[in-house]
Amino acid sequence: RPRRCGWFDGVVMKHAARVNGLTSLAITKIDVLDQLETINICTAYLYEGKKITNFPSDLSKLEKCTPVYESYPGWKESLADVKSYKDIPKNAKKYLDVDRYGKIDLDQLAGMLGDDVGLVSVMMANNEIGTLQDIEAISAMVHASGALMHTDAVQAIGKVPVDVRKLGVDFLTISAHKIYGPKGVGALFVKKGIPYCPLIRGGHQELGRRAGTENTLGILGLGRAVEMRRLEMPEEETRMLHLKQTLRRGIEERIDDIYFNGHPTDSLASTLNVSFTGVEGEAILLYLDLEGIAVSTGSACASGSLDPSHVLLATGVDAELAHGSIRFSMGRESLMQEVEYVLDVLPPIIQRIRDMSTAYIKGGLHAASR
Repeated sequence: RPRRCGWFDGVVMKHAARVNGLTSLAITKIDVLDQLETINICTAYLYEGKKITNFPSDLSKLEKCTPVYESYPGWKESLADVKSYKDIPKNAKKYLDVDRYGKIDLDQLAGMLGDDVGLVSVMMANNEIGTLQDIEAISAMVHASGALMHTDAVQAIGKVPVDVRKLGVDFLTISAHKIYGPKGVGALFVKKGIPYCPLIRGGHQELGRRAGTENTLGILGLGRAVEMRRLEMPEEETRMLHLKQTLRRGIEERIDDIYFNGHPTDSLASTLNVSFTGVEGEAILLYLDLEGIAVSTGSACASGSLDPSHVLLATGVDAELAHGSIRFSMGRESLMQEVEYVLDVLPPIIQRIRDMSTAYIKGGLHAASR
């Protein structure tokens, strides 16, 4: 039987119901991003044939309430074999393509939006290549179609201006550890008036939206980190951009057969992703580590995976080149002399690895492609 905000674990259906001028998803648990496990949006209910968004205060009416999704033909059949998010039918979830820079195709988005779309989720800034999306424009398109809009702003917050009113989003997520705050705490912005259900139930903490004792110190740390980033961000963004441009120009001048990933201008000032032909990213990482330089071969979320970056593959980079990619990340403690040190150390490392490679020849051609 339906509970207060009845939902099926790991399921999302494409049907949406109009309720009081808002769009409510028929099923409420939606796996939207690596950074955000779930968003729960209140299921609309049918009570004596009328649609309601909030469960009746009179619990005696429980047995008479039916979730809206049960009013759609074939809903039982569509959920019969669904046990997890991975089992959701392909036609119930849609994915947008990106161009070579990681920008989503707005024309494709416009073609996908319709009555069968209840929620759109787009990353504001990509964590691997730094590309920024035009969330304000995307939100306007999404709302014009009657759907709700979520953006993952974990990488963007503290690096570029983030104003929920200007962006026009219904949901926005951030995390403290990306802005020098404590690990293990984040925030979900929910626009006033948007239906919402807690993932964790039981207590009345956080206005009933998340049961459990609040992480008070973590919350204070997040708040303080946001305050500090607001003060530091304008000046630091200018400094980071100068460091990034110096690093990019230096690599371009000193190393042949490279490929920069991400948008050349519309991207985070602190992130530079480079692919080196004929070289394994893991080898670069290990050699740089011996020189006291910390880099990554992709997302920290996938640090245990040997597969090429799905982000780079989505932009059209082939698997072999994706394996030779390195992400340089800079922050408040990064200095120009450190960038210059990287530019002194990196070229001989790349040359040393290429000299040992049987797959690389100058010009970027690989033995496998000859």
